[in-house]
Amino acid sequence: MKRIFAAFVLSILQPGLGQALNRQVGKGIIFLLLSPVLVLAAGLTNLLHTALGLVAFAVLGGLISLWALVDAVYVARRRLGQPLEKFNRWALTLALVLASTNILAGATGFYITRVLHVHAYVIASNGMNPTLRVGDRIMVDTAAFTKELPRRGDVVVFVRSGFGETMFPKRVIGMPGDQLEGGDTVKINGEPLQESYLAPLDPSMTATVSVGPTTVPPNHYFVMGDFRQNSLDSREYGPIDLSQIKGKVLYMYWSPDHSRIGKRVE
Repeated sequence: MKRIFAAFVLSILQPGLGQALNRQVGKGIIFLLLSPVLVLAAGLTNLLHTALGLVAFAVLGGLISLWALVDAVYVARRRLGQPLEKFNRWALTLALVLASTNILAGATGFYITRVLHVHAYVIASNGMNPTLRVGDRIMVDTAAFTKELPRRGDVVVFVRSGFGETMFPKRVIGMPGDQLEGGDTVKINGEPLQESYLAPLDPSMTATVSVGPTTVPPNHYFVMGDFRQNSLDSREYGPIDLSQIKGKVLYMYWSPDHSRIGKRVE
């Protein structure tokens, strides 16, 4: 029974280790390679850029893990009391190296940040209400602006000086060179900006803070929350530099309001 338990625990830790315990090292190496291959394929196809893709990725990863677990336990059970056959020490060494690499990559978030280029965040304030609400969990494309610049209307996450790695979600309103002014209605270069995403005005709250007229500096972006009466944004701390923007919000992968799960953020 110890061998069955060991095969179970090792397979939970890393698919393929149970097969290595059973001295099916070749099969173990295949299982060990399936996880990074799945991650690489997901990264190349931007699979996690949609909620459906995230579900497919989770299901495929779960099936691989379950397959490896069942196979390892089944073989361990069949071989109870049987003598262990010889195995290739080089193959076992390779399996252990692959397992260590997979575990380390997963623990440090290497696969997520370097291959999948996505990151998950939790909304902690209501400055972007109703687009993003407190408790919403969002998926962010961290490579969105490596090949193109932010556009007006994009919901982005960024860092601020003095706040460490804390991410703030806001909407891009002003582009470099834009002249911006207004309060409840924002004007860009003298033209009213149509903003259907804004939260309705709350008469019980203070008036919307006005801005401008101000010109957005080169390489900077003016960001604002969708709940203008309750959002700390570029009206207070000014435009943000492009280098501060860390990604574009894609969709909600979880929300206290279950009807919002999977909804794209626009």
